[in-house]
Amino acid sequence: MPEGMFLPNRFVLITLMALKEVVGAGAMKAIYHHAGLPDLEAAPPPNNMDCEFSNEHFSKLFASLTDVMGARGGRSLSIRAGRKTMKLSGMHFGTSPLLQAPSTPAIEPDVLLIRLNRLSNFLNSISDMRSIVCKREGQEGFEFLILQCPNCSQMKVTEPTCAFFEGFIDQAVKDFSYSDNFKVTETECLAAGGASCKFLITESGPNNL
Repeated sequence: MPEGMFLPNRFVLITLMALKEVVGAGAMKAIYHHAGLPDLEAAPPPNNMDCEFSNEHFSKLFASLTDVMGARGGRSLSIRAGRKTMKLSGMHFGTSPLLQAPSTPAIEPDVLLIRLNRLSNFLNSISDMRSIVCKREGQEGFEFLILQCPNCSQMKVTEPTCAFFEGFIDQAVKDFSYSDNFKVTETECLAAGGASCKFLITESGPNNL
């Protein structure tokens, strides 16, 4: 992972708001302190688009969440925080394609692909993240690939660990498709030796995680 990678302050501020909502104020304080970032409690990032919050610190927050809450609890809470961050980001950044679902919500797969590519391009434009979205070769569904991932930049693991972006992308798919009939699963992870953090997006019935 290249050094000196950063996220915009506003994205991180929204993430912290979402994380605090899902874990509670007391647990959030413990997460800050365990991550070695106690100052974030009293002095969160400013609400601007300056790209100043390091991927290293972002990764430490989610590693701390796992340490404090345990692997299973940390994963579940990370997914919920990712979903909430996407919802809030849609309001703050305008990343959702429409304000409300159309009367006939079903859309063509290519339309979903276009909308996911817009999200990917947006994330690339505001941060040091690098992501691409493509159709799965010879199979149904799509792949959302994060080539420089802030979620796991400081981690070494044996299996995919980027539950935050799994939830974030899952919520984006729900928003962009007006459907719960998709599943998002991280199958490869940079922190586990993968070439990217790869998220498979497949249509396979409601996802109620």
